[in-house]
Amino acid sequence: MLGRVLRDLRERVGITQEKLGFAAKIAKNYVSDVEGARRNPTVRVLTQMLDALGVTWAEFGSAYDTARKAKGH
Repeated sequence: MLGRVLRDLRERVGITQEKLGFAAKIAKNYVSDVEGARRNPTVRVLTQMLDALGVTWAEFGSAYDTARKAKGH
């Protein structure tokens, strides 16, 4: 679900995985792997991604909570 929330936030901002990777100083493939639930980012990397998206931890938490409730968890 973490990857889905990040993808939704990235798409809301309107940038590509490549641009997010560049702005967050991580590889585009890593962004793809996180969004596809093939990798779990560290807190440091997740912070870099959120900063690059201009999203606060509070906004991320709210989006995650909304997605979790929508899925019925």
